[in-house]
Amino acid sequence: SSFILLLGLVLGADALSSIPFAKLRLEGRSIRFASIKLFNVTVNVFFNLFFLAMLPWLKNQEYALWFTDILYDPSFTVGYVFLSNLIASLLTLLIFVNDFRKIRYGFSFSLFKSMIVYAFPLLISGLAGTVNEFFDRILLRFRLPPDVNVLEQIGIYSANVKIAVLMILFIQMFRFAFEPFIFSQEKNRSGKQLYADVFHYFNIAGVFVFLVITLFLDIFKHIIDVRYHEGVSVVPVILFSNLLLGLYFNLSVWYKLKDKTIFGAVFALTGAFVTIGINWIFIPKYGYMASAWGHLFAYMVMVLLSYFIGRMYYPVPYRIFSALSYMFIGVLFYLISNLIVVEQIFIQYVINIFILFIFIGIVIYREKRLIAMIGINRTNT
Repeated sequence: SSFILLLGLVLGADALSSIPFAKLRLEGRSIRFASIKLFNVTVNVFFNLFFLAMLPWLKNQEYALWFTDILYDPSFTVGYVFLSNLIASLLTLLIFVNDFRKIRYGFSFSLFKSMIVYAFPLLISGLAGTVNEFFDRILLRFRLPPDVNVLEQIGIYSANVKIAVLMILFIQMFRFAFEPFIFSQEKNRSGKQLYADVFHYFNIAGVFVFLVITLFLDIFKHIIDVRYHEGVSVVPVILFSNLLLGLYFNLSVWYKLKDKTIFGAVFALTGAFVTIGINWIFIPKYGYMASAWGHLFAYMVMVLLSYFIGRMYYPVPYRIFSALSYMFIGVLFYLISNLIVVEQIFIQYVINIFILFIFIGIVIYREKRLIAMIGINRTNT
């Protein structure tokens, strides 16, 4: 119960902090935003090391310091992880004390109503998104054959999904800047073209991240323990799934701007049903690979729904065929790299670097108009 209480306090502090963080994003103050986020992470890591490493070490010394018995209780164990999170969240909240002092507190029923109407479907969307992300682990527990070590398979799958989190980090960084940007450009006549351009170049960057990780997966797989390397085949599938998720976030611009967030809930729920269906049907035969492909097809369906329905409400001139061609090239280059098997790992890396440079060359050739414009702007500056 103490763990639940600590976690509840963490979520409460983070919820309060999210408002001034949103204000920083809206104002484009990225350096202050990033600095405070890094402060939060640093404090969190420091207190984890303090409680879980330093205090136990001090307690076992011949001349233990007097405060170790007060601060460290071996039976509290994982509770120190929650406590470290709480300390970091509270200190972060303290940084925003002046922001809260400037607020004129009051209650507006009309504002509250408009916020609920706008945000409640996004809450449903978030819950459905959680199903997409994590429900496969639950289904693996119940749908794997009885002769399989279920916890071992879940552990292998979960560990390899962590490698693909590198794409999620890229998407998260993008979202921090993109969401305030779309609202700031709402009244801009060229806003739709800007959204299309952002989609286009996000896709190129996403395919590049996909290639970097998959071409050098022998290096990235050492993020996890060698015992989990047998499941590394799920990483390219999860990476591409996450790329589709990033494209979906790009496409979500229309229902946020048109206050049609109910569609976001519908798309996310549809994706959740696809995830559950594929996992339920195929896990008994294909194991955790079915879970990986479940992610991919769920996000593919969400992308298609958002794109085609969005054309009716808020048509944006996305360069779909260009985006598809870059994704095709990325997957093709990954498959070519897999077909070229060389015993000397150094030569394999040289080949993969060459493949990566070919992709960069294709991008430079196809996007030479943009590169020329950047060069002109630099010259003028």
